[in-house]
Amino acid sequence: IEYEDDERKRYAVSGIFQSYYYQLNDMLEESDHFEGDLASLPNFFSFGNISSLKNKRSDAEWHDQTQSVFGNLELGWDRQVYLTVTGRNDWTSMLAFTDKMSYFYPSVGGSWIISETFNDRLPEFISYLKVRGSWAEVASSPSRYLTRMQYSYNDQTNQYEWPSIHYNTNLRPENTKSWEAGLSAKFFNNTVGLEVTYYKANTFNQTFQIPASASSGYKNNLVQTGNIQNSGIEASLNYNNTWGNWKFNTGVTWSWNKNEIIALANGALDPETGKPIEMEYYTASGCLGMSGGPTIRLYEGGSMGDLYYNKRLRQSANGYIWKDPQTGKVMDETIDYYKVGSVLPKFNMGWTGSLGWKNIQLSWAVTGRFGGQVVSDTQALLDRYGVSETSAIARDNGGVEIYGNGMVDAKNYYEVISQMPGAYYIYDATNIRLADLTLSYTLPRTKLNNVCDLTFSLTGKNLWMIYCKAPFDPESTSSTTNNFYQGVDYFQQPSIRSYGFNVKVSF
Repeated sequence: IEYEDDERKRYAVSGIFQSYYYQLNDMLEESDHFEGDLASLPNFFSFGNISSLKNKRSDAEWHDQTQSVFGNLELGWDRQVYLTVTGRNDWTSMLAFTDKMSYFYPSVGGSWIISETFNDRLPEFISYLKVRGSWAEVASSPSRYLTRMQYSYNDQTNQYEWPSIHYNTNLRPENTKSWEAGLSAKFFNNTVGLEVTYYKANTFNQTFQIPASASSGYKNNLVQTGNIQNSGIEASLNYNNTWGNWKFNTGVTWSWNKNEIIALANGALDPETGKPIEMEYYTASGCLGMSGGPTIRLYEGGSMGDLYYNKRLRQSANGYIWKDPQTGKVMDETIDYYKVGSVLPKFNMGWTGSLGWKNIQLSWAVTGRFGGQVVSDTQALLDRYGVSETSAIARDNGGVEIYGNGMVDAKNYYEVISQMPGAYYIYDATNIRLADLTLSYTLPRTKLNNVCDLTFSLTGKNLWMIYCKAPFDPESTSSTTNNFYQGVDYFQQPSIRSYGFNVKVSF
């Protein structure tokens, strides 16, 4: 849509675009499991040939389905102002037997290119300037089969049993509301670029398990409440220029996130009794790693990564490490839970760049995580059995010097503290590494009868750990599914350094 006013200044709605689609996600799994000795025929693997004297059997079936309708509308005016509106509605089987099986979540975002509006009035060094903002709401359904009575199968007794968790027909989708505001700018003839974004997101309706009364027959009830907030800043500064046959590009990124627990289930109504729930804290994860590892506890005002422990070496009244006067050995003691730190980093940084001359280019990426704690159960066990370098040095030194009480036998010391990795095997997770290095050469299409470009490259990933205090890679994890099992080393595989040779053809 275009028109002109009397002063011959053109205004236009530069784009109107709208779309919608329907999506179906359907997943089904069925399984039968029999385990036991073969009955009469050797090497004949059949359900009917499994001995009935000693066997285990189970079956499982689940069927998830989500149907979605999505639509969006985009508007633009005179290459200056843009608006995007979206809406999505999901119908999901995970909310079966509740009074509301669907949920809707919208979003709206807009941007204003200031340099287009005031292109003749901005300082000359400003090449491009844009501000943007958005608000969005996202929802996700709870886990399957929490809204209907489901017996649980005990494969030890080969019997179905009364479930430990009481189903809840009032469950709602977990809901996240977020907004962000940002600035994009380029300076000095587009050679310097700046991106800054501030965001804030609050997640509601988390599903908690709380103890149920003994008379109910269940161990836990389900309740939905809580408010987890994440806010932070992401920023990047880039430089890009060309001098003859030379090309240079470099950039620095910085990100900071603050995780805060605004509310847990404290004060919410117990679905069984109707009375307010008293929840001082919530144990998100038991001992991380082996017994004696730190525990993640959630407190209002804290974060989802706070580490706590409740064991240490026994101390005297003056704070010295206690040593048995008869045997000369140290012992452990149980104390009130104490916060040792957080698995969450304080901030992250990265440096990327590339240097090119004619058809040769060298590019790199250096990444860094700063702050946070990790725990190594591997180091604890190696010390316990005396096969680590640390324990060898202690033996060579005649033992370990403890605070305020002289030396103690190395074997006794490490056998005791290795049972408490949450207190004595916590490490700073700060690390800086050369994450990527690539050298490439492009054979131009003029050398190949203008058919294609041919690029050869040598690449290396995770090449050099420049700085790391932990005895393992703090970025590796023992679990890819558990949010509360990050930064735990329990004899996991070392991180991988890889090399590669690539050939790329561009027509």
